[in-house]
Amino acid sequence: MNELLLAVDDNQQILNLLSLILRRAGFRVATAVTGAEARAALADEFPALAILDMSLPDTTGLELLEFIRETSNIPVIILSAMEETSGSVGKVSGVRFVVKPFDPAELIANIKQAIQTH
Repeated sequence: MNELLLAVDDNQQILNLLSLILRRAGFRVATAVTGAEARAALADEFPALAILDMSLPDTTGLELLEFIRETSNIPVIILSAMEETSGSVGKVSGVRFVVKPFDPAELIANIKQAIQTH
């Protein structure tokens, strides 16, 4: 595997847990807690997939998704506690929605399927 994934979440505990789960599944992980950090990470090396939280201190997950779509069509997983967000991102190509709290095995299965079908 060894694909690079970008995980973006403003909650450092969730981000640490997410990083651990992804690394144990064989992925390399870049992390960001703000939209600015995510943009900087995307400038360094574009990942195979991005996992975005909807609530960030300096932007929204949707704005970050728009930024990603300006330069790439990589798969994106929106990982959020806000279920109502799924309707606004469900129509965007290459976007999946996972509700927090999430099942790690389900998240990994979604990631692998998204990367394979991309």
